[in-house]
Amino acid sequence: MRPAPLYGDTMRLAALILRLTETPTFRQSPLGRRLQDGALRLVDHVVLALAGQDRQHRIAAADAELQTLRAHCFLALQMALMEEDSFLILAEAAQKVGRQLGGWIKKGRAKSA
Repeated sequence: MRPAPLYGDTMRLAALILRLTETPTFRQSPLGRRLQDGALRLVDHVVLALAGQDRQHRIAAADAELQTLRAHCFLALQMALMEEDSFLILAEAAQKVGRQLGGWIKKGRAKSA
């Protein structure tokens, strides 16, 4: 059985963030820890949602976590903690995850209406 695309894309995004924040520049910044923690929380929410545990709540929490990750990535770019190329790669990965979360949220709203 193949994992859901949301699972794979979330794992890719989290891995990108975790690798990026292992650089000496990020290790010295509190923003590095925030990005790491946010990436891991995003994984937690998505994994539990896909497992059916409080799905709508978890998807909404994952979406909120993704929004803060995007803001933190942009802040890291503005503070010159990451290169623009790295930011663009993360932004594209975050957009893929965001589109899928949006689809799940829309589907959940349609069911409850």
